[in-house]
Amino acid sequence: MIEAKKVVYENKFCYQLTSDGKLGGRCFYDPTEGEIYDYEYLMELDDISKRMMFLSVLGYLEDIGHRKVVCTCNKDEDIITRLGFEKKAENKFVLSLEGYFKGCGGH
Repeated sequence: MIEAKKVVYENKFCYQLTSDGKLGGRCFYDPTEGEIYDYEYLMELDDISKRMMFLSVLGYLEDIGHRKVVCTCNKDEDIITRLGFEKKAENKFVLSLEGYFKGCGGH
């Protein structure tokens, strides 16, 4: 079973992903700025697990009123761009949340 849970880790906001009870990764974000500034995979994760970790953060940021998210970490540019982020500079990707979670499917 895969689960993403909002936690504070070392005084930083993040979503932690667990897979079958094992810690799989963390996605760190700033809830004030609407920014994902770091993430780490702590085990081999499949594409669905990676997407779940990021989508959990994006859903939370949308819930608290953000309409745009900036990602300033490109350790895995492939997943970031497949989620819909547009590259604006070397370490700056931007995603509009307007309509992002509407309907089935989407991202």
